[in-house]
Amino acid sequence: MIELPHYSLFQYALITVAFLVGGVVKGAVGFALPLVLLAIMTLGLEVGDILGIIVIPMFLANVWLALEGRQWRWALEQFWPEMLLLGAGVVVGANLLVTLDREIIYLLLGGAVIVFASLNLAAPSVQLAHHHRHRVGVPVGLLAGLLGGLTAVFGPPLALYLVALDLGKARYIAAMGAIWLAGSTVQVLAFSSVRLVTPSSALVALVALLPLYAGLRLGRMVRNRVDERVFRRIVALALLVSGVNLLWRGLGT
Repeated sequence: MIELPHYSLFQYALITVAFLVGGVVKGAVGFALPLVLLAIMTLGLEVGDILGIIVIPMFLANVWLALEGRQWRWALEQFWPEMLLLGAGVVVGANLLVTLDREIIYLLLGGAVIVFASLNLAAPSVQLAHHHRHRVGVPVGLLAGLLGGLTAVFGPPLALYLVALDLGKARYIAAMGAIWLAGSTVQVLAFSSVRLVTPSSALVALVALLPLYAGLRLGRMVRNRVDERVFRRIVALALLVSGVNLLWRGLGT
């Protein structure tokens, strides 16, 4: 029989709050779920435990995103090199992760959070010609995979890449759904192979879907009542502070 990990009451409360807040942010602005989960859960849990928990809900969310996007054949034909390199990067990153010191992992997490928050605040506008997409997309896919294996966050580089292609809303969602599902599938398998995902962590993840769902519902209410740009900036600033805190912990100061 699978048992829940022997976490303290505070740690379980922290997981609940993290998934609730992550759901609110995801429901309100549609991004940053893994970043919010990492930012909150690192206050009381080990990084390896956190990554083993959060990849399951991320995978399920990406299944839903892929189903919403629908144009799977087109996305596979157009972006299979990016998917292939993304998966390879995740495998390499996950195997590197289990060999690194805790301080280095905190530095990587903090750096990823700060870069994403800064890009969201700056909102850069970049355009990329379609005939150049694989020249850029393949290294971006590999970089995103390495980040996904090391930190569980592979979305930001790929999102910027897809936005630069100016695909239109329907094809953007289709491409995102297919690429994200490919990445998160490999992520679950890779994290399982290095024993970050265990039956116990998977059970915690499934239970945590309840506060995540509640947060998503609340987030949709927030989206209808609060200016999305203002809320997005508040989230980015909060993540920026969290990223600095992670860097501080990584430096051991």
